[in-house]
Amino acid sequence: MYQVKNKVELARILKAYKLAIFQYYDSNNNTSRETRELTYAFRKLSDRMSSRLDVFTGRIDVSKPEFRGSVDHVPMIRVYLDGKIIFEQYGGFGNSEIDYYVLTRSIMNVLEKINAGIKF
Repeated sequence: MYQVKNKVELARILKAYKLAIFQYYDSNNNTSRETRELTYAFRKLSDRMSSRLDVFTGRIDVSKPEFRGSVDHVPMIRVYLDGKIIFEQYGGFGNSEIDYYVLTRSIMNVLEKINAGIKF
């Protein structure tokens, strides 16, 4: 999974990709079951979407000075379309299968609702 290094790189990614999905996490507090299960679900979703779409998926460590304060809650999934946030999920359910199902259905629902023309 790609690790975004700084805000300049994040801005470049958001400009280059129509759809970008990031997991925000704190490497100093990355041992919770919620974080682990959400990471598994995010990787599964990333593999599924990357095989069908030109989508960028990556992780952002909010413990790094560059990203500190960029989100209010970790772990979190954030979806960008054309550089704008269209979806956020705070935390997870502590079960990777449920997290995967909820993420997939939620993102598909949002994309459909705004007529993005993207299906996966």
